[in-house]
Amino acid sequence: MQDLLQGIDYTGTGDVRVSGFTNDSREVHPGDAFVAVPGVRTDGHRYIPQAIERGAAGVVCEQAPDQPTVPVFLVKSSRKALSRMAASWYGFPAEKLTVIGVTGTNGKTTITTLLGNIFNAGRKPAGTIGTFGYTIGGDFYATDLTTPESKELQSYFARMVDRGMQIVVMEVSSHALALDRTADIPFAAAIFTNLGRDHLDFHDTVSAYREAKGRLFQSLDASGLAILNRDSPEYDWFAKASTGEVISYSLESPEADYYFTDYSMDFQGSRGMVHTPDGSLEVTSQLLGHYNLLNLLPAIAAATNQGVSPAAIRRGIELTKVPGRLELVPAPYEAPTIFVDYAHTPDALEAVLQEINWLKTQGAESRRIILVFGCGGNRERRKRPEMGLIADRLADEVIVTSDNPRNEDPLQIIEEINEGIERPDVILEPDRREAIFTAIRLADPTDIVLIAGKGHETYQLVSGQKHPFNDKTVAAEAVREVMRR
Repeated sequence: MQDLLQGIDYTGTGDVRVSGFTNDSREVHPGDAFVAVPGVRTDGHRYIPQAIERGAAGVVCEQAPDQPTVPVFLVKSSRKALSRMAASWYGFPAEKLTVIGVTGTNGKTTITTLLGNIFNAGRKPAGTIGTFGYTIGGDFYATDLTTPESKELQSYFARMVDRGMQIVVMEVSSHALALDRTADIPFAAAIFTNLGRDHLDFHDTVSAYREAKGRLFQSLDASGLAILNRDSPEYDWFAKASTGEVISYSLESPEADYYFTDYSMDFQGSRGMVHTPDGSLEVTSQLLGHYNLLNLLPAIAAATNQGVSPAAIRRGIELTKVPGRLELVPAPYEAPTIFVDYAHTPDALEAVLQEINWLKTQGAESRRIILVFGCGGNRERRKRPEMGLIADRLADEVIVTSDNPRNEDPLQIIEEINEGIERPDVILEPDRREAIFTAIRLADPTDIVLIAGKGHETYQLVSGQKHPFNDKTVAAEAVREVMRR
């Protein structure tokens, strides 16, 4: 046990050999160490007796249990101890990889996907970890969390080392940073996208949310790169918080290290000229929207600083599609244009609606935007009327429906969203499938239907249960029904 806790201050007597470790008392096997971690909803210290009953050979905790029958190791932070134990158990695999972290309210998944494709196009084998799961050499594995717990993370790194990966690009959530899941990962570079209002049910304030994300940049050593969005109002704060070299990017400011000129876009994609400290390169992308042009820049910056050639960067960008991010649903010519998007925060919903409003002005047809959206349950309630207000302002027709209600009443969530909507003709439809069908029945061939909130997700969380549901699949079914009429 002492070997696993090397580098962690602890008190305790007696050594013990362990066959494994876990912070879930239900997963303890005889001979394992149990790490009692204070959680968001419960405290692992409550389950020390159960862990010992299941055969735990030792316990790592912050508060000593009464009359323990196995060796106890007291630490200041069980979470940091868990992180160090995981890294040690797997042989510190992250130290054998170049790890690039991406954090921010929006854009993490897109940038991670872009960088994975760019590095692999440049023959630098790369794995990714994030919202979609994790990938190793083209193989995909599902996960439950954007940034998994430290034990899982270190096991993924170990698998990547075994498979010959050189680089890992990972989404780093504010939860993971606040809960020390990434405490023993030596990041070579960290990317900041933007800061909106999200996860305030966990962080309470935007300031605390920002502080959590800032921990990624404070973890960099002097040789690390902090790649920051100069267009964000939070740029100066993150630049001061960063302990590595600061590299900036901007959509069009020449004061940034990486910026765009001569860009254009339509419903098929985007293109433009990127200026870098090493010269300029022209890029073409299947991704839509000004914010996706902005997402290209930190990916280019990180890849350039890892020695990827301009040709490989262009190729990786051209290949990248990101499921559920302003994704076009295939449909016949006579059907409306249909997008699904993951936008589930006020900033994200506003950004995607602004992009579609801009794109619709590029054609000659008169287009309406028909929006289908909802808000997740058991999450910050304050954003619900705010998202209703954004929908009311930027969409022509609004259908409010259920998202992932979890353990809340969908009708109550819908009513709270509707508090921000002034129009009398808003449609309130709790059945998400019926809401999507309604939108497509209402739409003319020249209209645009945006189905927001769930994006790539293939399920709906209702009353704590997962039910199969995919916005893209349901939209395609609705189109087929309408076309048959």
